[in-house]
Amino acid sequence: MIRNGEPGTKFALLDQDGIEHTLESFLGKPVILLFVRGPFCPTTRKSLAAWQDFSRSVNDLGFGILALSADSVENHLEFATQYSIKIPILSDTNLDIARSFGVYLNHNHKNGDYGEPGLVLIDAKGRVAYSIFSSGSKGMPDPGAVASMLIYMNKRGGYY
Repeated sequence: MIRNGEPGTKFALLDQDGIEHTLESFLGKPVILLFVRGPFCPTTRKSLAAWQDFSRSVNDLGFGILALSADSVENHLEFATQYSIKIPILSDTNLDIARSFGVYLNHNHKNGDYGEPGLVLIDAKGRVAYSIFSSGSKGMPDPGAVASMLIYMNKRGGYY
């Protein structure tokens, strides 16, 4: 499992619009990584809607925000369109990135393998500043629960 202070795992993944995102592109700017189950999950829909509503505040504080799930780019596009989600949802189809961050994996589910919910704050140097993972749909912090950390990091130049 990844620990606070360790470098975040490098990745290059496509979002719902086919745009590639890398962790390196956020160096100098903190980023929130939201690990979600996928479009099949009502908790994912609720969580991403809440983060979508909060994303302007996140951007105003100088943070980036990315969601990751095992679903395909096409499924993410359909989901994002249906629920008006503008947050990039990255396709980690083989769950390598989720696994590298220590996300709990659920195998042989009727909707295929997926990662359980998780949140990782990456600081401006690309290091893990905070992380929380859930082995179920409950217990994930909503944007308001991490707002004070984001404000604190903003005041400290992107560091926790």
